[in-house]
This record gives sequence, structure tokens and C-alpha cells, in this order.
Amino acid sequence: MINLLPPQNKRALIEEKNWRLSMIMSILFFFFLICLSLIIFIFKNSMVGDLEVQKEFVTQREKEFNDPNLRDLETNLNNFNQTLGSLDAFYTNQKNWTNVIEKISQVVPPLIHLNILSILPQITKEGGLETACSLAGIAPTREDLINLKDNLEKEPFFRDVAPTVNWVETDNINFIINFKLK
Repeated sequence: MINLLPPQNKRALIEEKNWRLSMIMSILFFFFLICLSLIIFIFKNSMVGDLEVQKEFVTQREKEFNDPNLRDLETNLNNFNQTLGSLDAFYTNQKNWTNVIEKISQVVPPLIHLNILSILPQITKEGGLETACSLAGIAPTREDLINLKDNLEKEPFFRDVAPTVNWVETDNINFIINFKLK
């Protein structure tokens, strides 16, 4: 197409075209700014809402932690843990009484009848702990009683074996033997 307009009109058309183009660009720029501000506004409101939810959650947790029942439970658990620690320390320091009874049963001759077995922990003069034992029973003969005494003395697990007995009797002898554990 041939443009037969004078140069002044051509310039006016070009200026009008440029003005329309700048108006379209301005409208697009403002539309972009409006969309950007809406996105930022929505993002801000979303963050504020999440922050309020988190604040409410923290407030609820603080209320739960400040609950007197929870404090009582925590105190009870601490006391229970201390008691368990004390029991563990107590049982750790205890002798294995099953082993002691097993050793005694191994040294007692089969015909001797035991009536009393006493095991007593005692504090020594030095402040240590030792265990005193007593056996009381009936031996059918003096030889069985001597055999029991010798067996206790031979066993390295026992020390200070001291029988209390009437050695004049020959049959059905009532006896008490005291000794200590090593």
C-alpha cells in the first residue's frame, strides 16, 4: 500500500501509534504491578495466618507443660527413677545368695539334717561388710558332724569355722556351726 499522506500527517500517525503503544505498555505494566501486589498480599495473609496458627499451637503446648498434673507426673517419675537407681545400686552390691546356698549344700553330708540356715551381713571393725552364717541341725553320728566341719574348713569360700556342739554325745547330735564368707 502506498502512503500518500504529507510528512506532517505521517509524523502525527507515527506519534499516535507510539502513544498507543506506550499506553498499552503502561496498562500492561500497571496490570503486572497490580497482579504482583495481589500475589504479595495473598502470600502475606497466608504467612500471617500460618503464624497465628503456630502461635496458638505454642500457647497450647505451654499450657500443657504448665499443667499441674504434668508437673506431678514429672515429680513422680523423677522419684521413681531415683528409687530404681537406689534399688539397682543395692542389688549390685549384694552377694549372690544362690551361690552361697549352693556351696553350703555341696559341703553338707547327705545324712545331716539342717534345721536353720542363717545368713547375716555384718559391719566389720574396719567399717567393711562381711557375712556371718550359722547352720543348725542334727547329725546322726559324731563322724558325720566332724566330716561337715572338715568340709567347711576345706572350702576356700568359708572361713572362721566354729562349731558349737556337745562332743560327748555320739548319736543324734544337735549342733550349731558358725562361719564367715570370704
